Amino acid sequence: MALLTTAGVALLAPQQARAQDATSGEIFGKVLDDSGNPVAGVDVVLSDDSRGFRATSTTGSDGVFRFARLANGDYVATLGDATRTVRVSAGTVQTLAFTVGSANAKTLEQVVVTGQAATSTSKDYYSQESGINIDIDNLLTRVPVPRNIFSAALLAPGTTAGDASFGNLPSFSGSSVSENVYQINGYNSSDPRRFLGLMNQIPFEFFQQIDVKTGGFQAEYGRATGGIISLVTRSGSNDFTAGSSVFYTPEDLRAHSPDSSEVFNSKDASKNVETNVWAGGALIKDRLFFYGLVNFRTNTIKDFEDVGTFDTIKDNDPFWGLNIDGVLLDSEAWGRHSFTWTHIDDKRTSLDNQDGFDRDSRTVFPGDTLITRNRGGNTDIIKYTGVVRDWLTVSGTYGKSDNVTDTTSNKDANPRILDRRSGSTAILGDSATTTFTPVNANSREEYRFDSDIFLTDLFGFGDHKIRLGFDHENLSSDEVSRRSGNALYIYSIGAVPVRFDPNGVFAGQTVELVTRDRRTTGGSFKTTYEALYAEDRWAVTDRLTLNLGVRSEDGENFAIDGSSFVKLNNQFDFRNGFTFDTFGDGTSRVYGFYGRTHQGVPNNTNVRLAGSEVFVREFFLLNGLNPDDTPITGQFLGEDQVSPLGIQDPKTLVSSTLKAQSQDEYILGFEKTFGLYTFGIKGVYRKLRAGIEDGAMDRGLRQFAADNGLDVAAMANKFRGFNQFILFNPGSDVSFFTQAGNLPADALAFLGGDPDGDGLVEVNLTADQIGVPKQRRRYTAIELTGERAFADGWSLQGSYTWSRLRGNSEGGPKSDIGQSDVGLTQDFDTAGLQINSQGRLPNDRKHNFKLFGAYEVADGFTIGANFTLASPRHFGCLGVLQSDPIASQFGASAFTCDPDGENGPLPTVGTPRGSVLKSEWTKVLDMTFAFTPKLDLPAGLKNPEFRVDIFNILNLDDVTDRQEVGEDPDSGDVNVAFGEAIGFIAPRSVRLSVRMEF
Repeated sequence: MALLTTAGVALLAPQQARAQDATSGEIFGKVLDDSGNPVAGVDVVLSDDSRGFRATSTTGSDGVFRFARLANGDYVATLGDATRTVRVSAGTVQTLAFTVGSANAKTLEQVVVTGQAATSTSKDYYSQESGINIDIDNLLTRVPVPRNIFSAALLAPGTTAGDASFGNLPSFSGSSVSENVYQINGYNSSDPRRFLGLMNQIPFEFFQQIDVKTGGFQAEYGRATGGIISLVTRSGSNDFTAGSSVFYTPEDLRAHSPDSSEVFNSKDASKNVETNVWAGGALIKDRLFFYGLVNFRTNTIKDFEDVGTFDTIKDNDPFWGLNIDGVLLDSEAWGRHSFTWTHIDDKRTSLDNQDGFDRDSRTVFPGDTLITRNRGGNTDIIKYTGVVRDWLTVSGTYGKSDNVTDTTSNKDANPRILDRRSGSTAILGDSATTTFTPVNANSREEYRFDSDIFLTDLFGFGDHKIRLGFDHENLSSDEVSRRSGNALYIYSIGAVPVRFDPNGVFAGQTVELVTRDRRTTGGSFKTTYEALYAEDRWAVTDRLTLNLGVRSEDGENFAIDGSSFVKLNNQFDFRNGFTFDTFGDGTSRVYGFYGRTHQGVPNNTNVRLAGSEVFVREFFLLNGLNPDDTPITGQFLGEDQVSPLGIQDPKTLVSSTLKAQSQDEYILGFEKTFGLYTFGIKGVYRKLRAGIEDGAMDRGLRQFAADNGLDVAAMANKFRGFNQFILFNPGSDVSFFTQAGNLPADALAFLGGDPDGDGLVEVNLTADQIGVPKQRRRYTAIELTGERAFADGWSLQGSYTWSRLRGNSEGGPKSDIGQSDVGLTQDFDTAGLQINSQGRLPNDRKHNFKLFGAYEVADGFTIGANFTLASPRHFGCLGVLQSDPIASQFGASAFTCDPDGENGPLPTVGTPRGSVLKSEWTKVLDMTFAFTPKLDLPAGLKNPEFRVDIFNILNLDDVTDRQEVGEDPDSGDVNVAFGEAIGFIAPRSVRLSVRMEF
């Protein structure tokens, strides 16, 4: 009889290549004799009876065995009479070693099994990847987390919650929330329009695993300068299972955040009931399996949503998903070949009944407005996996998804009217929304192929695992949108803008003004991405492993007429790292990484910049109101043409010198394991190399005229601030075309006229002439991590991150004003908006503590906790830059105002980003109490689980966001709400649930 012992402290020497990807893991190991010599010719058997899986790996001369591309689950590894159960998760490598009691392996007189399980944060001993791997059935059944993948991702070290304007999406290692990629079973399921989250909304229970990659990821992953969230769906097995779970969050047990002059949280209410019903099993034993889930939802939200409105929103449509797994072929001669088909349907419609809200009395009065929001769509993913030989594996993925986000109402014929004459904003008239969107549809299609080749002792220079692959994506977006009633009216009291009063006719006068804002967009737009990559995991010695990877990205965005709009080819990435076994016993390592990543241009850029957008603001004197509150307009003062009218030639919209957004990342870390405990320290540095934004070239053209002795006044008359927008790399020289008819005669002649008669003239401007600095973002962090695996009834895990995030642009969206126009924010539209913009960025949290774990108090009763502590967010003060006639047209958007809040017109005082206000330290303690009674139930029926999750159990109301706008955007007077708290941590809520399964 062989003797089996479990050590749990020793890892194999890192001399073997391994293969795992977004949807599979690996087990590899060695067979040694008691003298430490490799033993050849020994069969190691791996089995999973629940799916009829059985495979054998015979050790070679190096004593190595390997099982690649393994689906999630528990496996039994067997050598002779010795066995070891190993749990495999996608994206992880589990190591195992058998030591036989004799140099003659055939006798198997004594077998000792050692091995080190991969931990949630140390997923692969030989990888430099940062993040956390979450098995939902293990960790999240014991630890309280809101049931969404974004909250789960925030368990990872180095992550922070982004601005509430974008749904509190995670920010990874200083990047913005739009720089992440979301995968489902290896398919890129990210929102193609703005890169903000998932394309479809999917119930938490449909997933088996969440693999969060915050940095250091290898060359197979691309189009992300933030992080990767890789999701794996559940699968069936030979054992038929079915069950149901019900989650109820009652309003009566929910607290409310404080009110302020802008938000009225005390009036909010919500009721949420979700019921999941699922079943899984074998359609053909050992060959074909299914898993299906239906999620029934009853959601009712009552919310003060806008100035003067109160909304009751109901969303009751179900979700359903289906996963089919099958074995195509399993033979000794041809290998094992399998497939997975996943279908997701989350089409839903929410109805918003909108009532009126009186700000002064805080009362709701009945209204007859109905807003209809259609959301969601379908996703289909087909994945093939082939383990052809021990040295060759292949996989292929095809996915296609679509969704809609259209919004209409019964008041779309009426204009939106905002009255700011009293110092606060009130809604007049009878409108429902500012903009309605009858058509807003997006789709994504992806093809992907990957292959792993294992080479042993190549030319005597160690073992190699070479991974090769390519992917291709097609993105499309369709939109039709316009202002409700074809106009947004804004009433204000103040001075006539200087640009409309050059002769000083209204100087010193305070008048009533009306702005008529007209905006329409529409069209169909497409984008394609393609990439090739190669990486080599090279075991240089028994203690040193190198990861060497390269990736080449191509991307092309197309305009509304189908012409090429942005073309960024041959974007070269490298991902290089090392791991060194510090003491040669596999219990500690030093590792490092240096890599470059790129991000594509989202479809939002096509729609906004390369479509047929009309965006014009007209200014009048206000002579009174009609009975329906529409304006009686007086003298026309002027207009701002914010975007060019009609379809533009793409050459007039993009600098020919444009480079893709890219970032460099450096990681250096140390990790040590003591039995069940793993501790680590890591340094991370990220530097944004180049960013993409849109900007007005009008100031640059004026400076071009001045630098070349041309008529500056004539140029300024033609280019008044917003006449020529292009996509460019801030801080770089640009080259673009402009309409010949837009140039003054002397400038046209100076540039050589229009000899080819196409109506376009090329212009070259220097970075100094444009006047905006280079886009900058720097992230520096030290991460400390500790983890105690669940054993003996308890587990504990935590991290502390010290970080510093500085720059002049968040990158992507703009949290300062809640602007979700990724890559098209105000930041670099004109030079004045960049004054004082360098500072602490919105996702900067100097200190971030996380601690979570669980304790089994008694058999069937577990208590879990999740605690986070984060230092404040910092703010500047946004005001009107009156000294800049172009920047002043953006209203309160410059970091110049009076932070003391004195009454009257404000002086131009520099208020650098992040230097004026700050939120509070945020402290959140969530707890869970789970009880599984031991009942005498019919055969096959499992004991039910009852659970109570209490979020923010201390009911703290720490401030997360403040009003950063210090001036009225029209008059320049003090904004009395400046500095007020407008965001808080989520108030206390209680989630009750029960789960039954058989």
